[in-house]
Amino acid sequence: MRITKAFYSLLLQLLFVAKTTTAANEFPIVDPGKDVSVFDEAYPMLYASKLVYDFADLVKDAREKKIQLNATAATQKMIGNFLNESIDFRGKGDLSNDGLPVSSLIDFLQKNFDAVTRGKSKKEIAFATKLIGNVDRVADHLYLATFRSIKQRISCVYGVVKDTKNKRIILVFRGSETGNDWYTNIQIILKEMHTPKLIREKMEKPLNESVSVHQGFYNYLFNNSQIEEVDGIQRYEQIRKDVKPLLKGEEGYSLYVTGHSLGGALATLMSFKLAGSNKEWIPRPVTAVTYASPYTGNDGYRKAFGQCEKDGLLRHLRIALPEDLITEIPALGVGRLNFLTKHVGINLQLKKHKSYSIQHHTLSNFGTALRQFPVKASLLQFLYHPVGNPHSLQRYYNRLIDVRDDLTELQLDDLYQDNAIVSKEFTQTYAKLEVITDDTPEAPIDE
Repeated sequence: MRITKAFYSLLLQLLFVAKTTTAANEFPIVDPGKDVSVFDEAYPMLYASKLVYDFADLVKDAREKKIQLNATAATQKMIGNFLNESIDFRGKGDLSNDGLPVSSLIDFLQKNFDAVTRGKSKKEIAFATKLIGNVDRVADHLYLATFRSIKQRISCVYGVVKDTKNKRIILVFRGSETGNDWYTNIQIILKEMHTPKLIREKMEKPLNESVSVHQGFYNYLFNNSQIEEVDGIQRYEQIRKDVKPLLKGEEGYSLYVTGHSLGGALATLMSFKLAGSNKEWIPRPVTAVTYASPYTGNDGYRKAFGQCEKDGLLRHLRIALPEDLITEIPALGVGRLNFLTKHVGINLQLKKHKSYSIQHHTLSNFGTALRQFPVKASLLQFLYHPVGNPHSLQRYYNRLIDVRDDLTELQLDDLYQDNAIVSKEFTQTYAKLEVITDDTPEAPIDE
């Protein structure tokens, strides 16, 4: 009887291990960084962040009857509904299941260019012209699937783009525009957020249960009573509903999350939550590329975020300028003993004179914070014209173009294995997920 019990006990243990191992690998594994440079991953996310600003502003002004929209009859029919509702373009009318061709969106923006640039400086107009032209050249394989801005007074604005050439689904958040956005920014109390399920067993108590993050950013995605009262669903859940159909049945597609400023902070939290989710339809790793993001959580949150990176579930390129004040606030979070807030991911600092530095948060220390804190940044720079301040997307664009040649020679996956950029402890435990294909050789059998 003892042998029988022992046998069954061993069998149950083996079945449990097999089950948990299978569950951990049920999601699709992709290789978004294969043969793709840092520049080619970063640049498309910048113009996605720019377009979400311009399109949301244009539609908002039209809703408030400040402008009269110009468009062809077909485009007017497709886009005009934005004046009254959020639209899911997939399969609507004559559109494919991919959504609205971005070429149609670009045509719409160009026909309304005076409205897009209303009140803008000459530099901003030149920047908008350049970006729209650059997107137009690659628009044939880009589709706008959903864009939700109708409730921007009470919730975040975002769009979902499908890139059929590079096999990417891009979730892009807009930065701060409304009063509610700014109210979100100043809610610096730290809030408990459930630790993503796939890393809970690897975290020590109490981080195996929850981590502390910026309350305002958290509420915008996961705990917004206003949007739930209107829609009956949180933004996080709506985003998953928007993204899931685009990934279902699409082999080899990867998920990118991006945004500027507030949008960068939301993209950071969202990518962390999605990467560590046990939902089998989410491909891993999830890639976050953020511009000018403020701090999003404390040291415990950073440890959990790093665990997602170590496990190959998440890649994060955080792009900042050393003189951008927004990227260094809020330095303190209220309401927790561990109140110092931290940055996460690989930081690409775009400096003056065509220079840059790259460092993962595992090598950050107090000296790093002192060097990066923008003591030379003047508040007047931020109150002056948007293009004149170091937080503007145009400034980021200029700096990115300055070091384009260097960044074209780098790959994000390689940076995660470089001890000059990440800590030795990180590289010793880093496990990039391997894509399994029909051509992948089987592991040798030990005899």
